[in-house]
Amino acid sequence: AYEIYQCGWSSDVCSSDLIVVGTEGLVSRSTDFVTWTRVAVGVNVTFRSIDYYDGTFVIVGDAGTIIYSTDDGLTWGINNSTTSRNLKSVRYINNTWIAVGEKGVVLSSNDGVSWPSEQVYDIGVTNTFYDVTYLNNQYVAVGAKGIVASSVDASRWTLLPSSYAQDLYSIANNTINATISGAQGLILSASDNYTVKYAVQNISFEMFNLQTVRHLASLGYPVEAGDTLIFVQQEGFDPTQPVSEATVNV
Repeated sequence: AYEIYQCGWSSDVCSSDLIVVGTEGLVSRSTDFVTWTRVAVGVNVTFRSIDYYDGTFVIVGDAGTIIYSTDDGLTWGINNSTTSRNLKSVRYINNTWIAVGEKGVVLSSNDGVSWPSEQVYDIGVTNTFYDVTYLNNQYVAVGAKGIVASSVDASRWTLLPSSYAQDLYSIANNTINATISGAQGLILSASDNYTVKYAVQNISFEMFNLQTVRHLASLGYPVEAGDTLIFVQQEGFDPTQPVSEATVNV
């Protein structure tokens, strides 16, 4: 059985090509959310993250693997990545493709296809980065043991104060704020300078690791800017079982 780690779609979530990624090189495609077809990609690693922008899907995974598709996920090319570290997240943000991962590695690309060695950055920490976003003119990465770091150019990074020792798995923002989800049910709201300020206590998920947080507006839903969709899942969850989810305002 495969473990599914993330999904991505090419446009509005209700009318698009949907791609899910996971272990053993899993890349599966659907156009109706019902029938799924596995796509051959030529590598057999665990894929952990996918994003889409302007005709290009990008997937990242273990051993520095980066693959891309420019035909709605039908065929995939393999990028010769210049890092061997496991990559945990890829995002198209601020007109740039950004990937983050093991031991604080950060990669950037202009087109999602070419990832040049001069755009691979090591910020000198042992913590793994799990996710990255962009707001208020800076990139922000979060990760293991509560690490939070920011950069104005994706190359020079500054560690920010964090009061939490839990792993921070995901960060998402709307136009005014950012929300961070993590281990042991941690849900945080970050101030404009991304200093982690406080935990939201209006919902109890202590038994869960909250792997993914996304603002509904970024998924094409017509909702208020403060609404956040929290997907509650353990890493490597069983895709045959229901996944709990809840909407909270932060």
